[in-house]
Amino acid sequence: MKYLIYTLLFSTVVFSQNYYYAGQESSATSDMKTSFNQWEETVYFNSYLLPLSRKSELQSALDTYGSVRLEEGDYREGGLQSITLKSNMKLFGHHTYNVVPEINIAAGSDNVMVASVKLWYGLNFLSGEPITNCIVSHVTGGDITSTNASVELCIFFDIIGTNLLVDNTSSGYFRNNYLIKHWITSVYPELLLKGNNTTPSYNNIWVWLNLLTAHGDATDIDNFGNIHVIGLDAEAWNYENLGTGKALLYMRNMKDVRLTGMTGSGYATNSTAVFDIQSESLTLLDKKITTSIGPASVTTAKTLTVNSTASSSEGSYNVTGGNYDIRGYFNDNLLAYNGASQTSTITDPVVATNIKNSLLGSKRQPWPRPIFPEIADPAGINWKSERVGKPSSRAYIQGLIDTNGIANLPEGIYYIDAPLLVNKDEGIIGSGTGKTVIIGLTDDFNLINVRGSGIGTFIINYLTLEGGDKGVNITSDGYDVWFQPNAINFKFVVFRNQATYGIEVAQLYGMDNCMFQQVHFFNIPVGFKQTADPNYGGFETNHMTYIDKTVFYKCQAINCGTGFSLRTARGDNLNAWVNCNFDGNTNSSIDFVNHNAPLVVNCDFKHSTGNNIINSNYTIGIYSCDFSNNSTNSIINGDLATIEGCNFLDDIPLFGTINTAYVVDSIVTGSTTAMSNGLFINSSLLANPSLSKLLVNINSGVPTVLLDEGSNPYPQLLVTHKN
Repeated sequence: MKYLIYTLLFSTVVFSQNYYYAGQESSATSDMKTSFNQWEETVYFNSYLLPLSRKSELQSALDTYGSVRLEEGDYREGGLQSITLKSNMKLFGHHTYNVVPEINIAAGSDNVMVASVKLWYGLNFLSGEPITNCIVSHVTGGDITSTNASVELCIFFDIIGTNLLVDNTSSGYFRNNYLIKHWITSVYPELLLKGNNTTPSYNNIWVWLNLLTAHGDATDIDNFGNIHVIGLDAEAWNYENLGTGKALLYMRNMKDVRLTGMTGSGYATNSTAVFDIQSESLTLLDKKITTSIGPASVTTAKTLTVNSTASSSEGSYNVTGGNYDIRGYFNDNLLAYNGASQTSTITDPVVATNIKNSLLGSKRQPWPRPIFPEIADPAGINWKSERVGKPSSRAYIQGLIDTNGIANLPEGIYYIDAPLLVNKDEGIIGSGTGKTVIIGLTDDFNLINVRGSGIGTFIINYLTLEGGDKGVNITSDGYDVWFQPNAINFKFVVFRNQATYGIEVAQLYGMDNCMFQQVHFFNIPVGFKQTADPNYGGFETNHMTYIDKTVFYKCQAINCGTGFSLRTARGDNLNAWVNCNFDGNTNSSIDFVNHNAPLVVNCDFKHSTGNNIINSNYTIGIYSCDFSNNSTNSIINGDLATIEGCNFLDDIPLFGTINTAYVVDSIVTGSTTAMSNGLFINSSLLANPSLSKLLVNINSGVPTVLLDEGSNPYPQLLVTHKN
């Protein structure tokens, strides 16, 4: 209470009076100020805050209030050994991640949420009635286990260093679950997935999976139905030679396995093969993962590979057991069936039927399109004129940071006249994107400077940043100081009207394995900017400024020049944009230079103008994205593109410049004549209907119809279980 009285009486904060929540009638004033939080923010802030001093009451608080959030600190030491969550219960850890008791999710539970906790003592799905519609996010360490439990329609995202152990060999199942940004390191096995024949498991989909330096066998997967992985990076498996010789991807008794966007290297001294898969069918799309030490991979499946540049033992594989082997663009510009190149329309009925069966899997409903609710604008359209003459709150906010490490800002509008400094392991947490606003009194300084050395994190959550030169500038303590932000907690932040960049990452060693959730950019020349060392000479330095394995989830770039500009010298690896929205940008929505295996998944691109929508050099993977109402000169510029399940609904050229592309299960309205090499697979080309066939090879600009049957495009990677 004393703190609140101090804030009300002595701080230089302007409090807005027109708050409303989504679902209520808007109380926007004539200057269009809106002050509602997003649904997830509202749930979080409405949750009961259980003080650390009452940690022993955690179970009773969950039973009483249903939704509980925690202060900073360890809630297990001196507290409970375990807690049980039931239907509609929600546990939100502090943004620094709490150690908590063992978490059990009761059988029969629905709509449970767990976020921002350390799972050092485990999270267990309990056996019995089905557990459905749960969300587990921003968790770190420990195990997620499911032993003879029935788990369905759950979402896991930003899973940091946590292995998944599912053992349904006796009973139960694991079905229709989605895992987005799952990073596992050192432990083994990193994925243990076991099913049964009576209650089968199926349709589990990973978007962005990082299997890092497993000290023994990385995976052990058996009788688990169909698995789809979009974006896989693996490094140095069997790192300590503690395994039993299993391949990185070891699968038995599978139905349909689809692996796309595979990168990495088995450089450990005792690395095994990349895969050893026994399955009815196997699809490999954009396979770049290799091992120069382990043996060649092997599969018993009916196999389709599209785009592999690996050669010799580094990336070769063998198909055994008498099944067929289809390879498109495997070290060449041809398509081969059991080693025989197909250079004209295929007339052999057995060959044609087998290739068709590999191209056309079961037709299922696609993932739901992302929904982008209105984002509040609490400062309104007159924010610039209203800031004139306002006193600065910089000293007040900086004092909170310097004293507490993290500044927890109440609702209000805070004007500042100089940058706020957030060092490594510090941060700013507001009261919601519609409730807490920091506004620059002028536009010639950064609102927040993040500085640090070594490896570490920082926190910026639940606020809006308006004006200033840059919203957040992230760099090291000095030009030649080593700084690597890692696993940062950056969510629910709105950037509006910065003069140059919303976020800039510049002049540091690198940013690795981070997640930006619900970060939105409005009316900014560049929303997110990577500024590489202009003098980088191809060697490791403290300021080469790479960005690796970072995911942007449910983010937006609206009415910007460029949404995301990541032009780097030291190559970036496996960054992803998932369920994002790009609307009304006047330059490229995405601009990449020197990227390896970037992923754009289930995103929308609308109302774009300028030269192109996506500029990507060297490569890009685009999956289940929609493009509509755009008027650019072309949609994609680049060198190599892999496209699956997309809808290009504008009558503009698909490619400005492109060397090789693989267009799979997609609808293309505009011209594709700029494509020099590649494959059209089950795609509808409205500007060239003669190529709307099941399989067409383009070699040096010359098309060859290989399967002369009309296409019927539908997505086959990001799909639900429903037919």
